[in-house]
Amino acid sequence: MNQYSNIIQIFLAVLSVLVSVFIAVSIYSLQKKHEKQQIVEAIKRDADAFLINNSDEIEYLPLCIIAANVDKYAKHNRTIYSNFIRCREELQDEVLYQMNYPKLIFEAEGWVNNYLTQFVEMADENKLGKSMLYGGHKYFHRTLESYREESVEGIDENVFENPNPDLCNSMLRKSSLTRYIDGYLEFTLRDREDTKESPEKLPQLPPFDHMWEELNLADIPEKMMCYWTMKSVYSSVIAFHRHEIIKNKDEDWRQLPAGDARIETFEDVYYQVLLELYVSFSPSRSKVSRRSILMQKHSH
Repeated sequence: MNQYSNIIQIFLAVLSVLVSVFIAVSIYSLQKKHEKQQIVEAIKRDADAFLINNSDEIEYLPLCIIAANVDKYAKHNRTIYSNFIRCREELQDEVLYQMNYPKLIFEAEGWVNNYLTQFVEMADENKLGKSMLYGGHKYFHRTLESYREESVEGIDENVFENPNPDLCNSMLRKSSLTRYIDGYLEFTLRDREDTKESPEKLPQLPPFDHMWEELNLADIPEKMMCYWTMKSVYSSVIAFHRHEIIKNKDEDWRQLPAGDARIETFEDVYYQVLLELYVSFSPSRSKVSRRSILMQKHSH
């Protein structure tokens, strides 16, 4: 009898220990779950505060993504650039999530020069002429090194031959670089219904060669050389998309650069061009779930 009594006591003791362990584990799990939820809620509140405090410049948020990657330790002109960079990564992700922007994945250092090189190759393939991206893309990068705070307001961009003024229903004799490049590609590709039968109405001088002549780039002040170097990249990439030389399967994703941001300084232009390069040449042109990333970071 005593033997059975001892067995029962041992069983009850083991059961008691197991119950205690189960209760302890359950309490710990509930505490961790509560802590994780508190962290998530705190990040959401901080993101709300960020959006409120930076509401007057919130349209520049897509450019903040680029600034945070390529220009982290600089003294920025815009407050929102600096404020976004100072946010921890989880908070940046939450801000982007609330504004329905994707989290960009920068896969390797040196992506800027890598994409600029890809751009030059594409420009050469499409015979755009003598590029300004030479000498290690020096004029492109001097934009921030020397002219970050300089204003771009007042710079007249409509200084190029207006391609096909009859077909575009325009009375302007001059047009933007983007329109000129677009018309030149129509001439070389003959891919538009409204112009392929009348290519003689389109510009035939390669855009970059035209820029060297029209803008006198060989003697232009360095600041303006930097500006037009950036614009040559931006305008060309826009035209490449229009003619499907650059193809994106996810058109909604490409709308990231769009918005009401007023490009006022060389710094703004620089980030704008880099953002367009990224969405055009990055191999990771897909949205990443901010929620899944946030929960993974706090799952351990």
